[in-house]
Amino acid sequence: MLRVVIIDDEPNIREGLNFIIEWDKLGFEIVGEASNGREALLLIEKWNPNVVITDINMPEFSGLDLIEQCKARNLDISFIIISGYDEFNLAKKALNLGVINYLLKPVDEEELTATLLKIKDSKLKSESRLRTSNYNYKALFKDLILNSSLVDELLIKEKFKLNEFNSFYYIIFDFHGISINDIEIEKLIIENLDSDSPSTFNYEKESYYGFLVHSGHLSRFNGSISGFAINLISIIFNLTQINVSVYTGSRVRNINQISQSRDEALETLNHRYYYEKGRVIEYNQIKNRDFNNNYEDLDYINSYIQSIKDNNNHELEESVNNIIDYFITNYSSAYIINMHLNRLLNGIIELVSSVNSSTNEIITAASFILNRDSQIYLYSLETKLIKLGQIATSLFYYNRNKSNLSLYLKEYVDEHYKEMLSLKCIADKMDVNSAYLGQVFRKEYNVGFNDYLHQKRLEVAKKELSLNHLKIYEIAQEVGYTDVNYFMKKFEATFGVTPGQYRRTVRNCSNL
Repeated sequence: MLRVVIIDDEPNIREGLNFIIEWDKLGFEIVGEASNGREALLLIEKWNPNVVITDINMPEFSGLDLIEQCKARNLDISFIIISGYDEFNLAKKALNLGVINYLLKPVDEEELTATLLKIKDSKLKSESRLRTSNYNYKALFKDLILNSSLVDELLIKEKFKLNEFNSFYYIIFDFHGISINDIEIEKLIIENLDSDSPSTFNYEKESYYGFLVHSGHLSRFNGSISGFAINLISIIFNLTQINVSVYTGSRVRNINQISQSRDEALETLNHRYYYEKGRVIEYNQIKNRDFNNNYEDLDYINSYIQSIKDNNNHELEESVNNIIDYFITNYSSAYIINMHLNRLLNGIIELVSSVNSSTNEIITAASFILNRDSQIYLYSLETKLIKLGQIATSLFYYNRNKSNLSLYLKEYVDEHYKEMLSLKCIADKMDVNSAYLGQVFRKEYNVGFNDYLHQKRLEVAKKELSLNHLKIYEIAQEVGYTDVNYFMKKFEATFGVTPGQYRRTVRNCSNL
């Protein structure tokens, strides 16, 4: 998706631009809106957009001033101007600044769409040219890091202009699951290097990017790979608001040893679970650390499940802290951590299912456990496990209480059926919504409240008719009916005989 920022001091214009174009279908997304030039600059610094659509006359400074400032900063942005002024001088100045199109308000949907597609086509062609020009370098670099001993050292140094350098590192950038176009990442990094060496950038896997660093890159940092990496982390954050981490291999003296440095950087990457975002982790920090691959059942996980049953948030938090402390103390491998977390998740699902609750919300909240591509960082695990436990607690008690509500309503009717009862009256006593209470009761007992109330009254009436000599209207009143005719109709509709017929039948049977 190409990122778009819209700038206009009229809210209805900004809103209109949102709706007249099907942005996502065209391959664009609106990442921000501004009402003046100063706000616009902040948005541009934050989002680094591909396209800016701007008015000319705005508070603070004009659209043309904004474009000039962006050009002075060498920002690669395609500008489209929308204006209510059909003035030749303005249009001429805009075109001199490299504006793609000058559109008059009200904006014509077809003309704006055509301009956006033109920009998209140009961006794609530019990327294609960049990929083609770098292809040979990338292929050669790939061979170097995978099969260093088979690559001609002199050829590599000549192609990548490395003859004057005498030490090399391989480093890996971790964007923590955020997928970014590798061309953009490469461009961002290379533009901030003090070197004219061709690209030595390698896409490792989703959200991980490898890079060759040589002694020329480190000149400003007294030869420190850590200082160099910290500087790049800061630059990337300022431009993208993404807090990346960097994992480094050790220094090698010969370019043909770079695959060794890469292997070490990848090994360092495997220890990422134990470090916070925005850190530089060097191979020397982890080379003597071995993961613990022993598995044993944790009582802390049992405590975690019990805290959900007990609705005890303090116990939940304590269990989470104990689980994480165990991982850290034992330096558990990612495989072992996942085994424990899967056991924990199975326990949650079993518990929540026991009260007939859907587990969809649990599955969604536990994506960090279930998704094999996700990375479990211990610094963020506490928050995720506590949130998961709180969701499970809410579902468990919500669904368990639904059964309790139903039982309470049934028992109340069984005890108070003689009284003038209504669902609303009982719901008010229970401090719940009457419609919700009725739905819960029907779902639990497969009968509506009123039908159950009549069933209860009529069953008691049957017993009264067979056991005593009260008159029928007296029995009707005894079981909660004030209208004897209504009672007789309900009785006959339910049992197929009138109350009198039923009494005579019972008496005849008893005399036999």
